[in-house]
Amino acid sequence: MKYSTLIFIAYLFGGLNRGCIVLNLSTEIIKMYSLLAHPFEPTKLIISLLSACILAGSMLGSFICGPLILKIGRKRTLIWSSALSFVATCLQMLEIHWVYLLTVRLVSGIASSIIMTTMPMLFSEFVEPKLRGIFASLMNLFIVVGTLISNIVQYFIIDVTTNYPIIFVASAICSLGSFFCSLSVQETNTQLVQKVIQKEQLKIKKYKRSIIIAIALGLYQQSSGITPIVNYSTLTFQGALDIPKSGAVGAIMITALNTLSSLITLPFVKRVKRKTLMLIGLIGQNSSFIGLILVELYVSNKNTNFVCLIIFSFTYLLSYQTAAGPLFFVLASELFPRPV
Repeated sequence: MKYSTLIFIAYLFGGLNRGCIVLNLSTEIIKMYSLLAHPFEPTKLIISLLSACILAGSMLGSFICGPLILKIGRKRTLIWSSALSFVATCLQMLEIHWVYLLTVRLVSGIASSIIMTTMPMLFSEFVEPKLRGIFASLMNLFIVVGTLISNIVQYFIIDVTTNYPIIFVASAICSLGSFFCSLSVQETNTQLVQKVIQKEQLKIKKYKRSIIIAIALGLYQQSSGITPIVNYSTLTFQGALDIPKSGAVGAIMITALNTLSSLITLPFVKRVKRKTLMLIGLIGQNSSFIGLILVELYVSNKNTNFVCLIIFSFTYLLSYQTAAGPLFFVLASELFPRPV
């Protein structure tokens, strides 16, 4: 019971932190920053660079995480990455230059990625196997709640340029929460883990098929279209909604639908076979994405366009939260023996 509560709190902070970090620098926030820090023209290139650098940092973090864990252990890795995430988030509050912001965002992505990789590895050892899917879904839920929080905060602060630093407060608090949770958990014997891994590496050919499947699942999760639907929702709805702050309102609607989708699918993770959920989710995602493309190409009426965007976005998000979102880490980890 003690560890269940600790894991819940850790996943809460870790998930919220990831969700806030990914979306706390939307197009609207970048435009605010462009008026403060050595004023610059927020061109499409600069906006794309500032939006994508968090994902580039996440990729770097994924490469760094494994060797770092072997060097200093899971607990220390989580402690240092949480501390780095807090520092990087606070540094983003400073209004200096867009190149500076890009650099700090890259570091923030690295730290966030290491947290999201290490936390399930460290805490899952204290969870019963049948409950791991539920905890993975909970973390995914907390991530989307984090994106919703970021968009709600954005809606209330974009009218006043000097409100810019407020968007990073939630991320900083969640990084601190992850830091203190990492201090409270026991560490797995690092030397034992290293010996087991070295032993398992001798049988690497045995896991060749599992590695290929895990990589394919990961590539699908990251390239399935969730990024353009969520990250660019401000631009998507600017043309479809004829109201003030249409981009911010559209972003809130998308992240609210994403949160609702996570809640709807949560009860099914334990009751329905994971492969069945994955298949249903994949069919729903692809069908919805095709629908969104057709709406963009052929529906010119604003009202019809808006309704179709909402319907297909919701079915896509519902399908994603059924499959690629929460189940990837569970399915990928179950392809290998526990020590690996």
